[in-house]
Amino acid sequence: FYPPGYPLLLSLPVGLFGITPAGLTAAALLSTLCGVAALFPIRRLLEPRVGPGAAVALTLLQGTAVPQLQMAGAVFSEPTFQLVLAVTLLNADRLLRKDLVRFPPWYVTGLLCGAGFLVRTIGF
Repeated sequence: FYPPGYPLLLSLPVGLFGITPAGLTAAALLSTLCGVAALFPIRRLLEPRVGPGAAVALTLLQGTAVPQLQMAGAVFSEPTFQLVLAVTLLNADRLLRKDLVRFPPWYVTGLLCGAGFLVRTIGF
């Protein structure tokens, strides 16, 4: 099974620019943006556990870790998967803390798990 989520995401820049240097650059930029966007839910997950200052410091460490930097600017599914996984964990965490007033119900966690599986089957 090859998950179709990441190729579907890549179809946006490749559809606009084709398989050209501009299209590949746009695809790499999209992957990088997903990696950067994943840092926000990671910080939100850390904040109640370690405090705001430490959460920012740990998130910065995550964002500058060698594997994260190696994937920056490349066309890999890992940053997109990291984003979906971080949002899924944030949603599940809020459900466990009963923060249902400001956050979607439990079935959104299931949908996010499905989205993660469609992006990358290994790791979910």
